Amino acid sequence: MGEWLSVMPRGLRTALRLSLVALTFAFNVTRVEASPPTMLQGVLGLTRCPALSLANAPQSGALESIWHLDEPSFSSSLSDATPTARSLTALSSFSSVAKAKVRSGAQSINNDFGLSTTKTVTDPQTFTIAAWVKVTGSNGGIITHFAQSQSGSSSGRDRYFGVDQNGQIAFGIYTGSIVIIRTPLSYNDGNWHHVAVRYAANVATLFVDGVNVLSQNVGAAQAYTGYWRLAGGDYASWGALNFSTTALNGGLDELVIFNTGLSDLEIDALSKSLTELNSSYSHWAQTYGVWHFNESSGLYQDSSANVNHVIAGQANPISGFFGNGYLGPAPLFLATAASIASPDVMSIAMWFRSTASGLMSQYANAKNAQASSYDRQLALQTDGSVYFGTFGGSSQFTVTTSNPGFNDGQWHHVVATYQLGAQALYVDGVQVATGSPPMAQSFTGYWLFGNGNYGGWTINVSTFKFVGELDEIGFWRAILTPSEVLALYNKQKVCP
Repeated sequence: MGEWLSVMPRGLRTALRLSLVALTFAFNVTRVEASPPTMLQGVLGLTRCPALSLANAPQSGALESIWHLDEPSFSSSLSDATPTARSLTALSSFSSVAKAKVRSGAQSINNDFGLSTTKTVTDPQTFTIAAWVKVTGSNGGIITHFAQSQSGSSSGRDRYFGVDQNGQIAFGIYTGSIVIIRTPLSYNDGNWHHVAVRYAANVATLFVDGVNVLSQNVGAAQAYTGYWRLAGGDYASWGALNFSTTALNGGLDELVIFNTGLSDLEIDALSKSLTELNSSYSHWAQTYGVWHFNESSGLYQDSSANVNHVIAGQANPISGFFGNGYLGPAPLFLATAASIASPDVMSIAMWFRSTASGLMSQYANAKNAQASSYDRQLALQTDGSVYFGTFGGSSQFTVTTSNPGFNDGQWHHVVATYQLGAQALYVDGVQVATGSPPMAQSFTGYWLFGNGNYGGWTINVSTFKFVGELDEIGFWRAILTPSEVLALYNKQKVCP
C-alpha cells in the first residue's frame, strides 16, 4: 500500500490516511460492543444473554430452585429448572409476556374496572350478549355489564353477565331489588365455552355452548343512559352475584352485543361458527359492538359499524378461541407447590419491570393472601424504592430499602440476602442497603410471588398485588457475595 500511496498527490494521501485511521477506529469500537444474535444463533437457540443455570450460577451447590417463568398463559404449574424440581403453582390465571428480560416471563395486570366502550347507549331493554370465555377453579368475574359511568364507580349499574366463583354463568338486573339467574352447572374447567344471554320482554335466557339452559321473567332493568363495560366494572352492592373478583379473571374472546334478541337457533349457530363474526352475518346491522381482541395494543377495535372501540390500560393478548383473546386482569400469584424448610440462610434473585408497585415475593405459612405468618418481604413501593424486610418477633422489623425510582418501566435486577445478624439488598448489581436482624421467623412454608399478606408491615404499596413483570427467579440456601451478585447481574443486563 505504501508504494501506491507514494505516487499520490500530498493532499489526497493525507485525506486517505485520515479515512483509514477513522475506519480502523470505527472497526475497533464495533468489535468491543455487544452485538445482536446472528441468524444462526437464533436458529440454534443461542443467545448473548444466558438463562440462569447450575452451570453458570454462583454457588450452584446451594442453588435450590430456578424458575424461568417461561410457561404460557393459563399454565397451572411452572417448572423448577434444578434437580430439586420444586414447581410453582399458579394460584390465579396469570399472563405470560413473550419478550421478558431473558426469554419469556410472567406478567401481572390488575385493572379491576376492565375495559370501557367509548359511546353511550340509552336504556337497552332488548339485547343479546355472546362471548367465548375460559376460566379455571374459583376464578371468574364480570364478562360485561351496563353502567352509567364510563369508568370507576357508577351510580347506575346493572345487566351483569359473568362467571361466579363456582363456575356458573350468571345474569343480574336491578328492578328496585336485585334479581339474578344462573346456570345449574359449572363451566370453570379451563376450556373455552360459548356463553350468551338474551334479554327481551323482561325475560332473561342463558345459553352455554349453544344450548338454552335457563329462562326466567326477571322484570324490567334500570332505565338510564350509559356504557357497556367489558371484562370488569363496578361491582359495589352486587355481592349476591358471587363473583370472586370484579374483573374477569380468565380468558375472553369474540365478544358481541346485539341490540336485538337472537333466536335459539341463531345463538346455537354462533356457538358452532368456525370463523370470527363479520359483516356477512345476517344480524350485522343489529350489532352494538363486536370485539375480536386480536390487537396487541391497548386499543381494542370494534368491528361493527358503530366503531365503539374500547381502551385497555395495557394490552394483554392470549391465544384465543379465534386468533388472539384477552386475558384479564391476570393478577400474578405463584407459590411453591410443596412446602419447604425455613430459609434461615438465603439469597433470592429476580428481574422485575413495573410502573406501579406491589409485593414481589414473601415467605408465608399458607398459599394464599391471608397467611398468618409471613416474612422475608420483597416489594416495590409506590415511590419506586425496593423494600426487603424480616421480622424478628415483638415488633422487631429489620428493613432495608433502596433509593426511589425503580418503577420506571425498565428491567431491574434485585437480590436479597438474609442470615442471622445480617441482611443485604442489591439492585442492578450494587449493594444499596444492609441491616442487622436479630432473627427472622422460622417455620415451614411456601415462597409466594406477586401477591401475599403485609398486614402489620409498614410497606408503602398501593395494593398487595404486584403489577408488572417478573423473570428469572433464583433461590439459594447460601449468601451470595457482592462480587457474585454483580457477576449475576452482568450476565443478563445486556438482554433486551
